[in-house]
This record gives sequence, structure tokens and C-alpha cells, in this order.
Amino acid sequence: MKKKLAVLLTASLLCGMLSACGQNQSEDDSASKSSSSVTKSESSTETTDESSAETTNESSAAGETVAENLVMDENAPEIDSLTYEGSMSLEYATQFAVHYYSGGYALIDVVDSAKYLVVPEDAEAPEGLGEDTVILQKPFDNIFMSTSSPMALFDALGTMDTIGFAANEEDYWYIDSAAQAMKDGDIVYAGAFNEPDYEMLTDGGCSLAVEDLMITYTPEVKEMIEQLGIPVFIDMSSSEEHPLGRTEWIKAYAVLFDKEDEAESFFAEQIEKVKEAENYEKTDKTVAFFYIKSDGSAVVRNTTDYMVKMIDMAGGKYIYDEPPADASGSNITITLEEFYAVASEADYLIYNTSLGGEVESMDDFLALNELFSEFKAVKDGNVYITNKLLYQATDSLADFIIDVHQMLTGGSDMKFLEKIS
Repeated sequence: MKKKLAVLLTASLLCGMLSACGQNQSEDDSASKSSSSVTKSESSTETTDESSAETTNESSAAGETVAENLVMDENAPEIDSLTYEGSMSLEYATQFAVHYYSGGYALIDVVDSAKYLVVPEDAEAPEGLGEDTVILQKPFDNIFMSTSSPMALFDALGTMDTIGFAANEEDYWYIDSAAQAMKDGDIVYAGAFNEPDYEMLTDGGCSLAVEDLMITYTPEVKEMIEQLGIPVFIDMSSSEEHPLGRTEWIKAYAVLFDKEDEAESFFAEQIEKVKEAENYEKTDKTVAFFYIKSDGSAVVRNTTDYMVKMIDMAGGKYIYDEPPADASGSNITITLEEFYAVASEADYLIYNTSLGGEVESMDDFLALNELFSEFKAVKDGNVYITNKLLYQATDSLADFIIDVHQMLTGGSDMKFLEKIS
């Protein structure tokens, strides 16, 4: 099998090259990823009627369903020797746009990152491309999945077999197919995102590295990967404010594998789930979503965060109407006393175990701080914990909305939440 990498530990000329580079990667905590607030790309907003997108299935990289829904974007980049045919219609995502050109070429334009020209197999990239354009040559195999959020989207597309390497080990994964692939050796741990095994990636025929915003803190790693001839695609889904915007990134990855129709169908199912949520009655129940750091401080969500939006969509009311501190990120650190002043009277507490550590019972929760015994939700028995799948299940965030609604209405059939006692 292509991913049985027995040869990976053999010496090669690359060793000398790596030694000369003298790379010195620093250790960062990937659990504390920061999200940048990014404005919507103009290229994803200028649209006209479908009738203005005159394309054919033979000349466009888009699938049949996507080709029917192409829109014309006057801001789509011009590419020498290629004819612009239309752009992908997006409903929630604001951090990328996809433009289609004659001959099966597609340009994925990621906000505040780069433009990625997806080139058909056996075709060549046109001349005259800008320095900010990265060439992604089909087909893609032995991809280095250096971030976790796209894994579920690859799974939903049925393209897990294109992933050969990961920056997280087997016990990290709560996506069944990912954990199984690593157990079987189909996906191999290739080092942390900030200290990958370069020789393993090159010897293993890695054709693409999928990173997230954390790679920008170690630019020397990105540069080294690119010097080895491996293009780097930076996923900006964490900057999406709407939860479905994150899931809609499945359409960006679908372009790599000509699976736009599958992505459209899958995303339509997620939209239907959210439409159900639109019928949820608003309640007066207040909800706190948080975790406790090792120093005893509390970390809450900014009011603009996608988690807060999902709580609102589920019919709940987040404990803060405005950010509790002057901060632009998704996570805001406050003292426990400040947290107590607002959250002690919350109707429901949701403790984020993905970032706050293991909490399996009420005793575990109360051990975090004795003040919690005075909280209304604790006395009422309304304390819930998230499971570890939540931050990896980018493909099914709509289910979290359903979970929160179940919590507020006395339901028990939940995917991401568990009540503790």
C-alpha cells in the first residue's frame, strides 16, 4: 500500500540539506489557537443571477450541481490564457471564494492568506501568476494534515485515503475513521505542526500540507516545507463567525478532488438541520460556556463567537450581552470572581473539557473551585460537559445546536453534551 512507509527512516541526501537549514522550531500549545477577526472578502459577495454564469460541464472544474449555481463575480482575478467562467455560490462562509476557469482550472482565494490555483492533472500552470498565488497540482496523495478541523470534512467527502500524515497522534483523534486509519498505519504521525519530520514527508511523497493559523507563528517551518516542494494550504475556517461557515469549508476541499457535487449535497443536509433550529422558540434560560485554566482563571467566549451564536440559535441566552473584557479573540480570560459575578445565576453551565481538562463527574467539577457549589446551575443539577469530539466534528456543528436545544428542553439524546451529576 502507498502509505506503508518502511523506507522513511533510511538516510538520504535530504539530511545534509536539513542540517544546513538549521531550523529551530519552538513548542506552541495547539489547544490555545487564536482566531483572527477577518472581514468578508469582496470576491465572495458580488453576485448576479445564475443565468449570467454561462458554463458547461465539459469546460469547468465544477460538478454538475455547482455549475448550475455558479455566479459571476466582477472581482474574480484575471488569469492569462484562461477564461473566467463563474464562481462558487457560498451561503455562510466568508473566508474563501472559489473561481472557475476554462480547462478545468479553479482558484481558491483565501482571505488574508493566499490564492491557490488548482491545476488539473497533466496540465501546466499558466504564466504570469502573482507571487501570492500557490500552485496546487492534481492529484493529491499522502497529504500532511497538520490541523484537526479539516479531518472531518475529508471524512465526509470520502477522501480520507488521500491523507498520509498527521500532526497529531492516534490517541488525539475522536473521529473514528481517523483513529482507525492511524491504527492501521494508513495515516502516520509525522511530528508536531511546528516540528514536522521533513524527511518523512519528502520520502513519503507528500503532495500537500494543510495547516491552520498556528503555522504563521512559525514561518520558518512553512518556508521549509515549501522549499521541499510541498505546497502549504492554510485553513482559515476558525475565522468564520457563523458555525455553518466552518462546515462550508467542505466546498473548498471538494475542489481538490472534483467532489463539489458531494459537498453541495452534504452541506444542504446541514442547512436543513439549521432550518429546524430556526423554529426553536427562544427561552429565557441563560447559558455559560467556559473552562478553567490551570491558574484558576476562567475562560469564556466572546459574544461574537460561533459557540455563542449556536447557543442563541438553540433558544438559549448567553450570559454576556457584551464582551466581559476588551478582547478581540474568541476566548477571553477573566478572574473566577468576575466569572462568579455573572455565571453564578446562570440556568445552565457547559464546561469545555476539550480545553479545560478531564471532568467526568460533579465531584470533578466541584474540585476545580469550591465556589462552584454556590452556583444556581449546580444546585439545580444543570451542569453539562462537552466531549472531545466537539472541536474535531467540523462536519456536524449543526448537531451542537440541536444538543443545546435538547439541554434547554429536558432532552437527553445528545451528540456532544453530557449531563454530570
